[in-house]
Formats: sequence, structure tokens, C-alpha cells
Amino acid sequence: MVPFLKKYLGGLYMPIGWSLFMGILLFLPGSMLPHESTFVIPQFDKVVHIGMFGGFVFLWSLYLSN
Repeated sequence: MVPFLKKYLGGLYMPIGWSLFMGILLFLPGSMLPHESTFVIPQFDKVVHIGMFGGFVFLWSLYLSN
């Protein structure tokens, strides 16, 4: 599984793209995010942050482990 992931995600374009995507999302003001009252999961922002930073670490580690 790891060679498959390295083949498709191990290039430099993926971690740089993810870093730019994260930078854009992290610098957005909270007022620009939509407020949905019907879809409320307590502490959902923590799950989003874990996914964002986990993806960041995963993609950079795939690239740097070559």
C-alpha cells in the first residue's frame, strides 16, 4: 500500500498544494464560514484540524522519505 501511495502522492506537488490549501483555509476569517444550524456536531472543528494537519504531516513525510 505504501509504494502505491508514494507513487501517486509522493511527488513535490502534493505537499506543496496541500500546504497552500491549508494556508488559505487557516487565514480565512471565521465570519466567512457558513453557519448551519441544522448540521451541528460538537467540537467538529477539532476533527477538521486533525484532518488538515494530519494530511500535512502525511504528505510531507511521503515526499521526504524518498
